[in-house]
Amino acid sequence: MNRPITHTQRSRRQRGMSILEVTVASVILAVGIVSLTSVAATSARLHQSGVMKAAALRSLEAEVATIESTDFAALQALDGTTFAVEAAAQSTNVGANGAPAAGAIAVTAPTGNAAELLEVTLSLTWRGMNGDHTMQRRLRRSRLGG
Repeated sequence: MNRPITHTQRSRRQRGMSILEVTVASVILAVGIVSLTSVAATSARLHQSGVMKAAALRSLEAEVATIESTDFAALQALDGTTFAVEAAAQSTNVGANGAPAAGAIAVTAPTGNAAELLEVTLSLTWRGMNGDHTMQRRLRRSRLGG
């Protein structure tokens, strides 16, 4: 009771996609490609920003280690000085004053008695993709070694 399939019946089954379906599929594909491109560009910018921030942090932490090993009597002489910034943070970036990324050291006496207690503030400024960025670290050193 199986009848042979005629040519018209075969062509109805194997009809393919209509122009509307092809258009909708193409639009969906285009939106997907544009979205992936945007995500890739944002990811690259975030990665570069992270590299700069990590380099700045390494420079700051290296300077903190140097200051921690500095004799208490010599700390006052560091007031107003600058420190080197790792090349990855400084190569293409400009600080707030138009110069390459810069680190500065400020030494204050929070209790008013510089012979007993000093507070050292290290600031690092660099220009990132979204403007100027500043990172700071503070440490206190006492004459007694704390």
